[in-house]
Amino acid sequence: MKRHHLFFDCIIRELEYLRIQLSNVSFEEFQRNGTVQRAWTRSLEIIGQATKDLLSTTTIDLKEKYPSEHWQIVKMRDLLAKQYHRISEEIVWDTVNNDIPSFALFIQDVYVREFNDSK
Repeated sequence: MKRHHLFFDCIIRELEYLRIQLSNVSFEEFQRNGTVQRAWTRSLEIIGQATKDLLSTTTIDLKEKYPSEHWQIVKMRDLLAKQYHRISEEIVWDTVNNDIPSFALFIQDVYVREFNDSK
């Protein structure tokens, strides 16, 4: 399996986890449940790192070919991993609710256009 497929698999797996979680957790529950907060934060870190790895290992300049604010997920990962003290539960909630659904559509489109082996 090519490395970019591994990175996409990680991204898609975490996106699916967050999609399922989002439908089952209210903001109030999220605020009360530290385990869910940590799990969502970890999923965002994995998505961001796998995206960073994808961008650095493909021969295609994906950021140039598909310019989008969605690539900012890499910066979110860096904030979560290195400046965790600046991240509030509201930021994590907002990212998962407002940014992740459109990122999921975007990254799946990139995958189909560039790496789907059935082309």
